[in-house]
Amino acid sequence: MSEYPVKGRGGMGVKTVQLTETKGQLAGARVVRDGYQVMLISDGGTVIRMSVDDIKRSGRSTQGVIVMRLREGEHVSSLAPVVESADDKADAVAESNGTGPAEA
Repeated sequence: MSEYPVKGRGGMGVKTVQLTETKGQLAGARVVRDGYQVMLISDGGTVIRMSVDDIKRSGRSTQGVIVMRLREGEHVSSLAPVVESADDKADAVAESNGTGPAEA
């Protein structure tokens, strides 16, 4: 966010991405923190869940990175951060401690 200057009224805007034929169109953008995960869903039913740590960071006004390859005629229909519940976090801590999830 520090790369975006504050603009006053009547400003011409700030370029965010350099679109090219080889990279395709911009499907979406989100501000996330390290350790977050995102989920991408296509209108053809393809679902990808990945850590944002696995996505290459790039500066403002670059061509970006391809995160999801689509079939002919397919489009990204949704891009959302994955929010973990308190139970998910407790299970993750238990697994990292080697105790595993508690059984009922």
